[in-house]
Amino acid sequence: MREAEILRHLAFGRNNKEIAGALELQEETIKNYTTNILKKLQVRNCVGAALKARELSLS
Repeated sequence: MREAEILRHLAFGRNNKEIAGALELQEETIKNYTTNILKKLQVRNCVGAALKARELSLS
């Protein structure tokens, strides 16, 4: 559930620091979530994740 929320933020072009502030979490925690999201979606970067999120209608 949290990963989907973070993926939505990524889809809007937010970086880890911005997401951490919005969700009141540590930036390192967001970095770990982001790494897991990229692996699960089999993409290399946040741009790829954002495109995948839009493809899945999550943004």
